[in-house]
Amino acid sequence: MGVLNLTPDSFSDGGKYNEIDLALKRVEYMIESGADIIDIGAESSRPGAEIITVDDERERLEPTLKEIKKVFDDNFNKFDELGSSFCVNYNGQTIVDLKAGYIDVDSEVKWSNKTLVNVWSTTKGIVAICFCILVSRGLISYHDKVSKYWPEFSVNNKSKITIADLLSHKAGLAALHDGASIQDLLSANAIDELANAIPLWTPSETSGYHVLTFGTLVTELFRRIDGRSLKEFIKQEFYLDRNWDMHIGLP
Repeated sequence: MGVLNLTPDSFSDGGKYNEIDLALKRVEYMIESGADIIDIGAESSRPGAEIITVDDERERLEPTLKEIKKVFDDNFNKFDELGSSFCVNYNGQTIVDLKAGYIDVDSEVKWSNKTLVNVWSTTKGIVAICFCILVSRGLISYHDKVSKYWPEFSVNNKSKITIADLLSHKAGLAALHDGASIQDLLSANAIDELANAIPLWTPSETSGYHVLTFGTLVTELFRRIDGRSLKEFIKQEFYLDRNWDMHIGLP
């Protein structure tokens, strides 16, 4: 097994997804063929340090790692990136862990392992994990009807919508028939509006991204099942119990 040691300063930032994808496919192939890439750690300043290897894997791995380095660099050199990080985990092992730049345009604080970032819609994956935990504890089934826990939701052809449908964006509630502003969809009244809404399509038949309604729908359903909000659940189960630095809202 070859062992490769990297510092984050070996890299910079990325821009072209297709190039990163191709580079990582090569890394995946190398791992499957026996290479072992480990020990990626220290804090970054700005990109530029050389790749450091400790054995004869250098010649075989360096070209692919330099491809990743170049794509990561391009975000700084071509697209005025301020600060960023990029991490790849393969089969439970961290093979790339890069960070560079600064946390704020007016800050001298460098990007580090402790830098918090807004993960935007990746939060939906975290929400899915929260529901998985409820399933694993025997509290719910994905086949359960949403109305089992949220009776008011059953009106207007929504009584057969399952938890799986809701999590898969198949509820037909991506928007309201009469329209609504972003402020309306994010307000406290949105819960009742969505519970009384008429689906835009036949539920469970197709999927449509619930970009502005998903959070309200799953948060209310989760609260009715567990008793805690998703924010409270993540704080207790992820941050306090497991020391995972993940939050909905700042801690």
